[in-house]
Amino acid sequence: MINIGLPMFLFIYLFFSTVLLLVAWSFLDFGTRMKTFTPDEKFIWHCNICDYHYIDSLSEDISMCPRCGSYSEKKKAKV
Repeated sequence: MINIGLPMFLFIYLFFSTVLLLVAWSFLDFGTRMKTFTPDEKFIWHCNICDYHYIDSLSEDISMCPRCGSYSEKKKAKV
């Protein structure tokens, strides 16, 4: 049988539990970081007056710019 003292047992227990918690935390944090917002092209608008790009999912043809208040048209796709 392996003879191990109480201080060594506590060290091994705390070491492995800390490693286990760090591994679990890194996997959970990696999963939440991968979920990022990617806007759809049809919701991106461009203001010709102030040259501001913004997202508006409620309007279809004309939208009001949140920066300058003018009416804007959708951003044209670059070809």
